[in-house]
Amino acid sequence: MYAQEWIQYLDLEPHPEGEFYKSTYQSQLTTECPQGNRPLYTKQ
Repeated sequence: MYAQEWIQYLDLEPHPEGEFYKSTYQSQLTTECPQGNRPLYTKQ
């Protein structure tokens, strides 16, 4: 398989800093940041 095929197969999303990722967990607890509320914890 080529890279693009793996990206599609695994349903990966582009990461803002480059490359790709898939989020597997996102905390329901949030923290306030200048950009707005963000999850306290995520796992990728």
